[in-house]
Amino acid sequence: MSSLQAVLDRLVKDNPPRVWSLLVTIFGVLGQSPGAEISGTVLNRIMMIIGIKPEATRVALHRLKKDGWIAIRKDGRKSHYRLRTFGQEQAALASPRIYHLVPLPEVARLVILPRHADLAPD
Repeated sequence: MSSLQAVLDRLVKDNPPRVWSLLVTIFGVLGQSPGAEISGTVLNRIMMIIGIKPEATRVALHRLKKDGWIAIRKDGRKSHYRLRTFGQEQAALASPRIYHLVPLPEVARLVILPRHADLAPD
C-alpha cells in the first residue's frame, strides 16, 4: 500500500467525504482560473483514489450542474467540466477563508539546526 493510500484510508475510514462537497473542493482548487476545465476522466480518477465510485460522482456532477455551479462541454464521448459564474463567485468567496495566509513580519529569519542539536543554553 502506498503512503498516499494509507493517508487516504485513515482520513476517510470513519467519515467518508460527501461527494458533492468533495467535488466543490476540487473545482475550488483546480477550476478557478478563467477557462479552466477538468476532464471527466481526471475527476473520476481523483474520486476513485479517495474511494468514490463513478456513479456517485456522476450524480453529484449532475446536481452541481442543476444548481448552477458547473457547465459541461462534450467532446465526443468525453466530458469536460468548468465552473460557471455562480460557481466561480462561490469559490472566490470561500478561498480566503480556506487558504488564508498569515502574513509574515517584514523581517523574517530562518534558522536551520543540525539534526539532534543540543538546544540547551550555554
